[in-house]
Amino acid sequence: MRGGRPRPAVADRLRPGDDLPLCPGRLRTGDRRSVKPGIPSYLGLRYPASDIPQQARRLYETNLLRIISDTEAVPVPIVPTLDPMGQPLDLSLSVLRSVSPIHIEYLRNMGVRASLSVSIMHRGRLWGLMACHDYQPKYLDFERRTAAELFGRMFSLTLESRKQRIREMQEQRARTAHDKLMRTIATHGRPFDKIGHIIGDLRQMVDCDGVGVYIDGEIHIEGVTPTAGELREIVRFLNRAAASRIYATHELGVVFEPGREMVDRAAGLLAIPISRSPRDYLVFFRRELVRSVVWAGKPEKSTTFGPNGARLSPRKSFEAWRETVAGQSAMWTELDLQAAELVRVSLLEIVLQITDAAERERRTTQERQELLIAELNHRVRNILGLIRGLVSQSRRGHDPEVFAEELNARIDALARAHDQITRDDWKPASLSGLIEAEAAVYVGESLRRITLEGPNALLHPKAFSTMALVFHELMTNAAKYGALADDRGRIAVSWSTDETGDLAIEWRETGGPSVQPTMRRGFGTTIIERTVPSELRGTAEFHLDITGVVARYLIPSEYVTVVSMASRRAVPRLTSVPTRVLEGHCLLVEDNAIIALDAEEIMQELGAASVEQVASVEEAFATIARRRPRFALLDFNLGPETSLPIAERLHEAGIPFVFATGYGEQLKLPEALTAVPIVSKPFTKASLLAGITLRTQAEPSKGG
Repeated sequence: MRGGRPRPAVADRLRPGDDLPLCPGRLRTGDRRSVKPGIPSYLGLRYPASDIPQQARRLYETNLLRIISDTEAVPVPIVPTLDPMGQPLDLSLSVLRSVSPIHIEYLRNMGVRASLSVSIMHRGRLWGLMACHDYQPKYLDFERRTAAELFGRMFSLTLESRKQRIREMQEQRARTAHDKLMRTIATHGRPFDKIGHIIGDLRQMVDCDGVGVYIDGEIHIEGVTPTAGELREIVRFLNRAAASRIYATHELGVVFEPGREMVDRAAGLLAIPISRSPRDYLVFFRRELVRSVVWAGKPEKSTTFGPNGARLSPRKSFEAWRETVAGQSAMWTELDLQAAELVRVSLLEIVLQITDAAERERRTTQERQELLIAELNHRVRNILGLIRGLVSQSRRGHDPEVFAEELNARIDALARAHDQITRDDWKPASLSGLIEAEAAVYVGESLRRITLEGPNALLHPKAFSTMALVFHELMTNAAKYGALADDRGRIAVSWSTDETGDLAIEWRETGGPSVQPTMRRGFGTTIIERTVPSELRGTAEFHLDITGVVARYLIPSEYVTVVSMASRRAVPRLTSVPTRVLEGHCLLVEDNAIIALDAEEIMQELGAASVEQVASVEEAFATIARRRPRFALLDFNLGPETSLPIAERLHEAGIPFVFATGYGEQLKLPEALTAVPIVSKPFTKASLLAGITLRTQAEPSKGG
């Protein structure tokens, strides 16, 4: 009796996918008393799979008993040879049928006169045979034949049960490893970003000596495996041979010539494709398993030619013949392939989920980008329209100098509001901070006469920009004509919310010069009266009382967030600074010609004797080398480059400088330059003066 899965070495023997080779031989238990003295034992010998042709295997599966009572018996012709349908007579279930003359010759060469074969079935297929031989003719009665068949069925059931238990244990181990793998992937997010966390779990799913993972050209290996370079060659081979299926071989050197040099690391491999295109792989490796196989005679069969052509001649000798099998690994079992398929399906599902998520994220990002571009386009057009309106309305009834001054002031008010909003990532910004910023720029030493009272209210960006213009006009009018025009006047700004959440703001001036209504109507008054109702759908009241200006506004709750209760506070005083802080030769780095002209004029007003303007890093280096500046104003973004190299050169030379940029305070600078002031564009003389003062006070020039 023989069973198991032998691993022959020659190509015409068992190949992956073949049935298990069957081993006819003497039924024996190892006890010499089970056979007659002098009879050779076949225990431990192997027989090539080709000893039992495929048509014979099918007969063994159909009829569990095959009886040859006498190999010397003369066959009896069958009459008729055809059935009623005209087909050859089917004798599969005939106990008395004759067998192939080649098999009779095979038995004669063994010296056998009688034979009984009992099929051992597993999952509906032939797994092995119990082969009983006798050296004399042997006729079995019905009782013994039935007992032999029953024994064969019982053995098959016992085998089935045992193999099922083993199978369940292996499947449970694979499922446990698979579940652990999925938990690990879920813990670490994308499965292939941290492959080191899961490669150990992969080895538990399939019995192997090492694992290699090839993903996006990157290689991760663990255990006994080929080198990274060899694995790349294997991947190229798999792309040609494996397509999109699991590929397994226990003899890599036969199908892949360079594999002959890897047998100590990868005699066999099982490859799982884990992506579509480009193809990525998870590969399990097994080392060479050198072993000796004892055959019942030399397994090759010879072929002779007769009247009917080529004829296979059975072996004449069954003496033990030893063969050393090399270049092969242990074969991949059906359970190995099932575990690999489980891994493949799971990883592909994860890859597809990630791909779908990435595609959704890409679409979402694209939609968000399109909305952002549309919103940016809308805001830019609104800003351009607003600037155009300011230019058009400010010039009416004014000489050029007054027009330029008022226009600059209004644009600066919008710029300050924009800076405050962007500083908070375009979130609601403080109302009190807005009033303080306007007061600090336009009121100066009169700040002690302004008081603020109200809860900590935040205005949403749209309302914040609108109220920036309103408070700018109120503060400017108060400084020119109202409460802040002399030392006696005062301004009180208070605000509160009602039961609906609307914000009520009151501006009240007292103690200033007498108000002349005919002198106070203009574009500024239009901004004060109309912008809140028009843009915010709120209300506005503006009264030119004899005791001073009173303005009241109601901001709808949708533009307001209150974060704390009321508190009284005063606007802090400014420390006076000189208006001419530059001297000597200065450097201006700016790639926009119009902005450069304006900046050059401001720098000269602040005391610069001369200003040299350049537009690139190369030009700046040449200028610094030719004539050392006393101060530099750097635009951060210079088209395809930034001014950081210039800043580092100036920092090393001890030359003070400031950045002027549209990024504002959101600009991220290297650690060595974090102390450099940043002036937000569009900048004014006042904002540039503040930045220069901070820089020159913190780091005086080291040269002239």
